[in-house]
This record gives sequence, structure tokens and C-alpha cells, in this order.
Amino acid sequence: MLRRTPATSVSARPSSTSKHPHPRPDTTGAYALLRRMTTGRWPAWRILGTIPPDRDPVLVAGVEWLRSCDPRFAVVRISLDGRSVKWTPCESSGDVIDLLEERVHVAQIREVA
Repeated sequence: MLRRTPATSVSARPSSTSKHPHPRPDTTGAYALLRRMTTGRWPAWRILGTIPPDRDPVLVAGVEWLRSCDPRFAVVRISLDGRSVKWTPCESSGDVIDLLEERVHVAQIREVA
């Protein structure tokens, strides 16, 4: 005889915002765009790293383009409302990681100064 688990209410399950809160409430558009570009049946990007917006008005992500793009790697800056995207092309994933680390170090230097 098959055992079945009891049905639970959808409203009783935790919402996605309670599991992964955004660092700032005004970043919902940026994170929504990042989620759309990296999930689903045909994602456009693979995330190599992110820098959440602290003082800058952008979400920074290192990405690999998955759908016929040359160059294949880039550092993407997404506005907080998710309406504008700017990117810096890179030759390799190592270059992307270097640019992200450089940006983190610059932010740390600003905090110390």
C-alpha cells in the first residue's frame, strides 16, 4: 500500500523573501533581472560571482554568456531597478574574477580612508 504525505497549504510554506532577504529593499528589480537571466529552460548567463550593492547604485555580477556571444565573459552592472544593464567584456573567467576582486579591494580602501 502506498503511503502519501499529507497535503500542506501553500501559504504555510516560507516565501522566497524570508529565505533569502535582499541586502537593500530597493534592489528587487536588479535581483529579479539576475534571476530571469540565469534560470529557466534557456538561461542566458552563468554567474561567476557577484558584489551586492552597498554604496554603489548597481549590482555587479561576473557572468558567462551561454547563448552565442563573443566575447563570452563579462562583468555586468545592473541598475537597482533592473531597467539598465551595462557590461565590460572580458577574455576569460579569470579576467572576470580579477575585475570583481579589484572592485572589492577598491571598496575596502574607500571604507578605510
